[in-house]
Amino acid sequence: MISLRHFSLGYDPHRLLLEDVNIDFESGKLTALIGRNGCGKSTLLRSIACLTGNYTGQILIDGIDSRGMTASELARYISFVDTSRIRVPNLKCIDLVALGRSPYTDWTGRLNENDRKIVRDALAMVGMEAFSDRSVDKISDGECQRVMIARALAQQTPVILLDEPTSFIDLPGRYDLCALLRSLTRDYGKTIVFSTHELDLACANADWIVHVSKDDNGRPIITQLPAQQVSAGSYIKDDFKSF
Repeated sequence: MISLRHFSLGYDPHRLLLEDVNIDFESGKLTALIGRNGCGKSTLLRSIACLTGNYTGQILIDGIDSRGMTASELARYISFVDTSRIRVPNLKCIDLVALGRSPYTDWTGRLNENDRKIVRDALAMVGMEAFSDRSVDKISDGECQRVMIARALAQQTPVILLDEPTSFIDLPGRYDLCALLRSLTRDYGKTIVFSTHELDLACANADWIVHVSKDDNGRPIITQLPAQQVSAGSYIKDDFKSF
């Protein structure tokens, strides 16, 4: 579980993206993070992944303050998939996924047979085992996104964070990807948080919707709701209607 306690996020006290937030991202649940451009979704994900320190308060990972954890410890708890597309010529998909084993290998990066099995299993989990020897610059955006998720799975972290994973993917691919994320929480108990602008996809697949917005005075607020409650229309704010 990831918990934020008295968490404020921003570049300075006069430009806060989030203020005094207390929220939990549950184990085995899929959470969709939504909000307008510039509201802080990506920065929040990067903060939880400990890739930026522009926050006050606590980020607790299974009750442990992330500020007290080493980079090696964090890499075994959290994996992060951003919006970048790796298009390196002649880099095989299986070799890209194998990078997820870095927290467990020695300085040479040499894989043992167990590591190689984990990599193969990760590709199979996302339905990409047939692409093992395919170069990453020869596959589609949707296929590349699945390979990046496989890399996160090979990292064997209980938490996976994804920044707009459905960007640049066609509509059928978006639904397939969200269904995959949902299955990873159900079948493997992963805690998965992903940002998106697509409320329909979020409601159809997520357990929780976390909405980042501002109140009438322009102060940042964050609202967490069960996805079925948002889908049912019993709590639809004006900001939701724009997605």
